[in-house]
Amino acid sequence: MSDKLVLVTGATGNQGGSVVNALLKNGGYQIRALTRNVDSAPAMALAEKGVEVVGGELNDKESVSKACKGAYAVFGVTTPSGHDEFVLGSNLVDACKENNVEVLVWSSLPSCKDTSNGKWACSVFDNKAEVDKYIKAVDQPAVIFKTGGFTENLLSMSVLKRDEQDGSKYHTAFTFTTATRLQPYTYVAKDLGPAVVAAIDKWEDPTWRAELTKESIPLISYQMTGKEVVETISKLTGREVDFTAVKREALPPFLRELDDWTEADLWGYGDQFPVDILLKLGVKLHTLEDYVREEVIPWMNKYA
Repeated sequence: MSDKLVLVTGATGNQGGSVVNALLKNGGYQIRALTRNVDSAPAMALAEKGVEVVGGELNDKESVSKACKGAYAVFGVTTPSGHDEFVLGSNLVDACKENNVEVLVWSSLPSCKDTSNGKWACSVFDNKAEVDKYIKAVDQPAVIFKTGGFTENLLSMSVLKRDEQDGSKYHTAFTFTTATRLQPYTYVAKDLGPAVVAAIDKWEDPTWRAELTKESIPLISYQMTGKEVVETISKLTGREVDFTAVKREALPPFLRELDDWTEADLWGYGDQFPVDILLKLGVKLHTLEDYVREEVIPWMNKYA
């Protein structure tokens, strides 16, 4: 094992957990996990796997700086948690600078405000994108990945639900996905972690470093319309699944603006997935079919 240390924020969550799993599989790095509660069951499970678990929060600059001490690389992600995500992200960037971290791998999103020329705004997207600008302003070496909608939301956010009266039928409740508009998706558990580790592995190579930092990288596993998602689930499971979009008036105001933004197709990722750099890195991206076989079918079978 290398003496290089990688700090993972959000280590007990979806994105950070994917990175920790990929690092464990790689076996080439020491791993430090930042978590709010070192005594939680997920944190203790990481410790049992040999991960160094440290307490801290991104809104506490001192704890973040302490966690970054001695780190070669840091994986950074923020979530809507009652704190300004720009503040959380910039605290992490500052901690990386203070501790001379070689590379920050930052999980971001496009700016609704910038891509729509100010027509729409969504803090969940915009504040992450502002951190991208801050990274460049303070000259912190970084690789910026940008995700799409999460494949796992089908179950984790109850986008897919079983009919309460007829258990053989299933309904979907999509917030942003329409039946006919393509939506980019990221299969976080399978694809994000390996992409992050591949970037860290290549960082010392000057040619790769230039390639990885040239522009942000869309970490998109696949793109599909809502109709295609539903048809895929139905075909693979043999169950009746319908497409339903959450009514716009039922959404809170900031999600209405995000819905308008996605309707205008302003992700800005292009239409070639996976992008070339991920293929060159050797990252094997996964599909909705993979997720349905590995997660949705076992979930449905619990009710059989």
